Amino acid sequence: MTAEVSASGAPAERIGHHVWLHLMDGKAVITHAGKAIAQHPLRAWILAVSRIAEPLLLRDTVWEEQESGALVRSRALMHLARRHRRAGRVRGGGEGARMIELPEVVTLARQMNEALNGKRVASANRGNSPHKWVFYNRPPEEFAKIPVGKTVGEVRGEAKWIFAPLEPGFVLLIGETGGRVLFHQDERTIPQRYHLLLGFEDGTCLTVAVQGWGSILLVTKAELAGHPAARGTSPLSDAFTYEWFKRLLQEYEGRDKKSVKELMITGPGVSGIGNGYLQDILFRARVHPTRKVAEITGRECRRLYDATRRTMKEAVRLDGRDTERDLYGNPGRYRAVLDKRAKGKPCPECGTAIGKMAFLGGAAYFCPGCQT
Repeated sequence: MTAEVSASGAPAERIGHHVWLHLMDGKAVITHAGKAIAQHPLRAWILAVSRIAEPLLLRDTVWEEQESGALVRSRALMHLARRHRRAGRVRGGGEGARMIELPEVVTLARQMNEALNGKRVASANRGNSPHKWVFYNRPPEEFAKIPVGKTVGEVRGEAKWIFAPLEPGFVLLIGETGGRVLFHQDERTIPQRYHLLLGFEDGTCLTVAVQGWGSILLVTKAELAGHPAARGTSPLSDAFTYEWFKRLLQEYEGRDKKSVKELMITGPGVSGIGNGYLQDILFRARVHPTRKVAEITGRECRRLYDATRRTMKEAVRLDGRDTERDLYGNPGRYRAVLDKRAKGKPCPECGTAIGKMAFLGGAAYFCPGCQT
């Protein structure tokens, strides 16, 4: 069973008696009997649910409660966490499905542009494997009808989203997702299960198979202008200057209470960074993930900026992480300094054993000696 779409066009799901989850305007909103009882920034909610190690960690997130909504909120979130943990684990994993981040998005978009630009769509299918956590904005019949006869334009990748124009008039958005986006020379290599299939007039195909969580949207260009995918500043862009980054830290709302991890992942501000690359950014900046934004010194701010630019550029040059796959099924060549493979091993800088902790709904790897 896939998620429903509310009257406003936003994904919505019934998660209890008179309890609904709505994803809209960049927020995750829970309503009870038609009344909003909790809300949270969408990217933070995605992080909390998709990376959850233990459902109880959700109690540490910064939900805004209204009146007597606590019991409903608690039951709803526990339900969501349990459902997602069952649906979202990747084979051989143990920490939930990984999400593609900016370097993987840039790599996939570049390859899609090379392989698909100018091709006409002959057939489209919204998927053959219903998935509770794949969010569509249109019913199956519209996904089957709208792309047919349209031509793929210049594909680009920004933040955690792939933008694939379907000319005239529409854009296919694939984002905030884990899983595989694959190109096929013919139908023989199409996976058994997929959540989007586009067939082209020359016999080639594109499939999207989501693991964990993901959005597959067909939007008009007018709808695209207000979509959250278009927001934020990429650490690869010219706009991502040190002065801009320093001002972001200085003006960040809640900087006395919120951590640098929350700033970097949930924003608003920096786009395209998730829990995966953040580990290496914080390690190279020598900043502990739990540090409050207000505690970051000028020197640390500079290190954090430099580490962000360096890590993202290096990962793009190497086509993303070696735990992810490109359009042709090949792994990236960027090997993370800190991930689950590093736990307990000597720090490459000081030799201290790499530690692991649960923080903000996900695993945080760090060096107790280098990161303060």
